[in-house]
Amino acid sequence: MKRLLITLAGTLFSFIVYSQVPFVTYEAVPNDRQQNTYRQQPQHQITSGYYYDNFTKAFKRIKIKINSTSTYGQPQVYIRSVYNAQYNMWSDCNNKASKVNIQLDGETISNSFEWKTQVLNIGTIYFNN
Repeated sequence: MKRLLITLAGTLFSFIVYSQVPFVTYEAVPNDRQQNTYRQQPQHQITSGYYYDNFTKAFKRIKIKINSTSTYGQPQVYIRSVYNAQYNMWSDCNNKASKVNIQLDGETISNSFEWKTQVLNIGTIYFNN
């Protein structure tokens, strides 16, 4: 009987003590990795460029993604990727384009295009922004 009274008194005492402690609610912490997977990729302008194919001895058209920026008031254009129609995929290249020069590229090309860049396995790509 004495044991039962001690157990009841301990139980009653624990209810009284724990009723004074506020309950804590836990909230889920957002996972940074989960947020980064859905990060929006930068959108680049898709345009067409032209390169000279030595095999067919003609200019060929190719899809390119470009990014126009400005540094110290001067326009700069970067070619970000080139479309490979054979594999149906974009190949990253990230090359800086330069202005077409009439002395280096000729009058016909300088009158037709504004920018050029050298891309591996393709050659010089000419394009307008």
